[in-house]
Amino acid sequence: MQLNDGQFADEFNLKKDDWAQLLTPDSEEWSDVSNDQGFAIRIRDFVYGISVEYAGLQIGFEGNIMYPEAKKIVEELKNKIEGFSKLQAEI
Repeated sequence: MQLNDGQFADEFNLKKDDWAQLLTPDSEEWSDVSNDQGFAIRIRDFVYGISVEYAGLQIGFEGNIMYPEAKKIVEELKNKIEGFSKLQAEI
């Protein structure tokens, strides 16, 4: 996911303390399974991790999840990020 102007890392400075609030879906029950390797969230029988790259957020899924559900979660995160940053993002 990236901001439309391509300057994600420069314009979107999210503090680690805010990650769980903004980078988790409100529509699902989740648990934080982050470790020293990075931010990770468990929902039922899958986990997604997020890393900040220069062009945007990289979101990776592992476990039993189908594309439509992963897309729904990413779209929800995008909406939360846009509301927080007041900037437009794209998937």
